[in-house]
Amino acid sequence: MLTDKSLPANAGFPVSGLSGSGGLRWRWPLKRIPVLHAAVAALLVIIVGVPLGILLLTSVRPGTTLPFDDTPLVLSNYRDVFGRVSTYRLLGGTMLYAAASTAIGVGIAASIAFLVERTNLPLRNTIHSLMLACLALPGLIITFGWVLLLDPRIGLLNIELRKLPWVQASKGPLDIYSVWGMIMVTGLALAPTFFLMLTSLMRRMDGALEEAGQMSGASTVGVMRRVTLPLMTPGFASVMVYGALILIQAFEVPLALGVTAGFPVLSLSIYISAQSDMELPHYGLAAVFGILATIIGIGLMMLYYRVVRVASRFQVIGGKGYRPRRLTLDRAKWPALAGVGLYVALGVALPLLMLLWATLVPSNYYEHPSLNLFSSLNLQSYARLFAYPKFFDAIVNTVIVVIVTSTTTTLLATLVAWLSVRSGAVMGKFLDMTAFSSLAIPGIVSTLAIMMIFVSTPIYGTIWILIAGMLVGGLGFVTRLMVAAVTQISRELEEAAQMCGARPLRTFRSIVLPLLRPAFVNGWLWVASHHMRNFTVPLMLASTQNVVIASLLWQLWSRGNGGSSISIAAALAVLMVIALLLMSALLRGYSERLETRAVG
Repeated sequence: MLTDKSLPANAGFPVSGLSGSGGLRWRWPLKRIPVLHAAVAALLVIIVGVPLGILLLTSVRPGTTLPFDDTPLVLSNYRDVFGRVSTYRLLGGTMLYAAASTAIGVGIAASIAFLVERTNLPLRNTIHSLMLACLALPGLIITFGWVLLLDPRIGLLNIELRKLPWVQASKGPLDIYSVWGMIMVTGLALAPTFFLMLTSLMRRMDGALEEAGQMSGASTVGVMRRVTLPLMTPGFASVMVYGALILIQAFEVPLALGVTAGFPVLSLSIYISAQSDMELPHYGLAAVFGILATIIGIGLMMLYYRVVRVASRFQVIGGKGYRPRRLTLDRAKWPALAGVGLYVALGVALPLLMLLWATLVPSNYYEHPSLNLFSSLNLQSYARLFAYPKFFDAIVNTVIVVIVTSTTTTLLATLVAWLSVRSGAVMGKFLDMTAFSSLAIPGIVSTLAIMMIFVSTPIYGTIWILIAGMLVGGLGFVTRLMVAAVTQISRELEEAAQMCGARPLRTFRSIVLPLLRPAFVNGWLWVASHHMRNFTVPLMLASTQNVVIASLLWQLWSRGNGGSSISIAAALAVLMVIALLLMSALLRGYSERLETRAVG
């Protein structure tokens, strides 16, 4: 008879029988769990560490040589970068661009989130759905629309302004190709992302605290200044730091506007150094710039963790119920609604309408909107797009890349989340932090490393290098999403599977994944939409054989110069927006049905 004293110290696991020597034989494979953990941990270390190692090796190779070339190690690249005054101007400009764009985006998002979540603003649900739909719009496409509005020569707003008698200018007077044009477009484009992050912060504010302030004699403005804003400060700070982290690695808007504006940022300098359009690529300089970007990203990541830890001191929801409090706007609700409408018009509607107009112009060349052209609008731009040689190849390649990368990334993130939640404190924290730290490596930096690894192999120039470049994108964000979902699942079903002899991966496949299906679909949707509108990887790794929609769009637009390619590029941009909105709506509806079925 087995007694408690005859069992090992960790005998909480099921016993399946006795070994030949009379000892206990454990059915639950204790020795296999460390192997699985070690394999996933090693994979994460490779994903995060190999790009950094490749960059370090490339940075000490001379000239245009590759990291694995048999050349001496040098420090000339570091001397070239840190010995230039322009490098410090570049860093200052990058910080200015990131900070100002984040401030504008967070300011707009916070205002709309407050009106939607904390006031009686009309059409709140419609505004919320509209802001979520705007998440699917690529920043580069919005930038194209703003170019058609504010280009010094052909921009519609500039053309109309030059008709005013007091404006004496042959071009302009407004110029989108400037640092302030870049900041404005970026801030408007990122506002929906910040809105999604801030709505939950606004929704969780306990109105009882504000009521207590009013009962103490404070005015509404005083309560906002002394109670509401201080309690929300850590949440705002975390959003600001995360926004700066995103914008340090921003590439699309600087590519479209920064070159003409003469205001390169760090990501753009990496791209220019690694490309061979005008001269031989200088991989060493690109690697040093990449290391700089990574150091800044790591610093912002550490600051983000610090801010999140401080935020726990400002918790306002405890065991007792809390009651959100909505402010009554009275007559101010209509001006507030007009302000939201102004953002929607400037941030989304006008740029998209300009692109739509560009697809309908009757001639082979772009013409600004006028009443005389309305009667002759046609769909010839779409016909020319469908006849373009690489169009259908780009669609097929995009579908393959998005499906493979989104599925693989979400599966890996789910596995990492499950292991990190179900593991001990040390291993679980290591897995979670390693996956999340991938956000500290800018996308253009990891893409540069992928290029260095595969540039001399048959994979280079194929869609498989695009898959390798995008595979890690979104891993950190989706891991955090899945960690929250795994935490809500009880261990009982997994323990029952273990008692029946299921191995860890079988338990993960048969028990965990079905229970996480709604969260998995949400994560897959987020990754797929971001990969579909990812321009960094396709442009860095572009070739004639791996063209996707993003690279084809940039190719058509950059060759436009006011000609027919702009109309074709606009047609492709409009179709891309429609596809993203449809995919987002369909998958979000599917996810909501899964959640409803799970609750039922």
